[in-house]
Amino acid sequence: MTPNLKNRILCAWTLIALALFVFPLAAQAQKKHSSGLDGNALKHYIEGNNYSNQGEFEKAIASYKKSLKANDLVGPTHYNLGNALVADNKVKEAIAEYQRAIDLNPLIAEYHRNQAYAYALLQNGKMAEKKYNALKLLSPKHAEELLLWIKTANESAAKNAKSSGK
Repeated sequence: MTPNLKNRILCAWTLIALALFVFPLAAQAQKKHSSGLDGNALKHYIEGNNYSNQGEFEKAIASYKKSLKANDLVGPTHYNLGNALVADNKVKEAIAEYQRAIDLNPLIAEYHRNQAYAYALLQNGKMAEKKYNALKLLSPKHAEELLLWIKTANESAAKNAKSSGK
């Protein structure tokens, strides 16, 4: 067997082993992603989602915080709180909420994508790039989405600066 063929076989087996390991973890993370909300936690979570959908981000933030007071171990609540905080221009706080969501559910690509975007909004290129590189391994689709978001935000900022005469 040639060394090149050996490398290809080894690479194929490595990919198969990785797939057998990662797919069950991703399924488990998705299951955890939607569990843990009941009673007051669920009530306030839904309330927060409704406020967010209406663009009332301060009220959404308050509702998500009430939900987390009832149950702090729910990744989607931290994630949605992070989204509302970004919308309310509280990006540093959002990064911390995304990190809590990641700590609870490390295989949910959306959590990593949004945190990387928040770092980009703060113009922390080093952290945004670090998160992007990790996201590429977890979900290339979400990594590409992140790049599109950053490009769109940069174009919008340039357009706004040009129209305001800066």
